[in-house]
Amino acid sequence: MKKVVTAIIIFQNKVLFFHRDNIPSIADPNQWQLPGGYIEEGESPDQAIRRELQEEVNYAPENLQYIGAKKNEQSETYVYWSYITEDEQDFFKLGAEEGQAIAFLSLDESLTHHLTESTKTYILALKEYLNALFARHEVPLAHAVGLS
Repeated sequence: MKKVVTAIIIFQNKVLFFHRDNIPSIADPNQWQLPGGYIEEGESPDQAIRRELQEEVNYAPENLQYIGAKKNEQSETYVYWSYITEDEQDFFKLGAEEGQAIAFLSLDESLTHHLTESTKTYILALKEYLNALFARHEVPLAHAVGLS
């Protein structure tokens, strides 16, 4: 079973998305997703999310917090959450070796992009709840967003 990490990073009610490379041999080429990736051998989920964020968006927020995991037959995904400040927002840039672009998008804006199927499904299912959390600057309870 593959183990994966992902981060929901919020700035002014917008979420950070990562535009994957357009290489046919990778999973979900040329699609948008939340930043994250596979946990490497010997890595903890906390180490993996910080590494992936550095690789993809050049910065891992200090207040990144684990909110829960989602498990199915193929994978286990560890989900992290962070609200960032205006000062921190300036640190986010496309990493040197991966991806085509990054962008902070409202959830409605994100749905106009070519999202990975799992990202689109998650946003469609939880859009209203997540927008309410953003407005109150709250962190979700794991069970409320389908995590354990």
